[in-house]
Amino acid sequence: MDPKKIIEETLSRPSVFYKKEALYPEYVPKTLPHRENQIRQLAEFFRPLLISPGSVSIKILSIGGVGTGKTVSTKAFGRDFRDIAVRKGIDIRYVHINCHRSRTLHEIITEIIKEINVPIPSRGFSARELLEFLHQYLDKHNIYVIVTLDEFDYFVETSGSEAVYFLMRIYDEYHDWI
Repeated sequence: MDPKKIIEETLSRPSVFYKKEALYPEYVPKTLPHRENQIRQLAEFFRPLLISPGSVSIKILSIGGVGTGKTVSTKAFGRDFRDIAVRKGIDIRYVHINCHRSRTLHEIITEIIKEINVPIPSRGFSARELLEFLHQYLDKHNIYVIVTLDEFDYFVETSGSEAVYFLMRIYDEYHDWI
């Protein structure tokens, strides 16, 4: 049988799945039953970002067992908070990084740059140089970023306490740039 015909025939049949995309790990539903309190807490923590963008650095630690909804809650919050900020004329980007895949400071900063589409020359740069490019770009374009570092324990294990300390102190070190 002609491969084109096989493909067309297969694609024309109805699927047994109502919403197949819901089976993928990247899927974030429009509503999150039983996560209202977590979303409300995140909104309260990040309120200053809408009132006075760049005035404070907000760090949240979300702790819980595997499969309890931390990842989907932060993704849904980031998506919806970004949309609300845009309606208020504030350019906030949400970047979700899985530290199981991006385990070093360099990889995390590179991932943020990629997600925000910061144009960077192709030569190799240190993590600090990349961070400086990122801050200059954000400042020039008046962009604010919320970053979720999911599975952060992998980053801590790989990069050590000095890298964790650096991440926690970025705002203090680069405050004049933000």
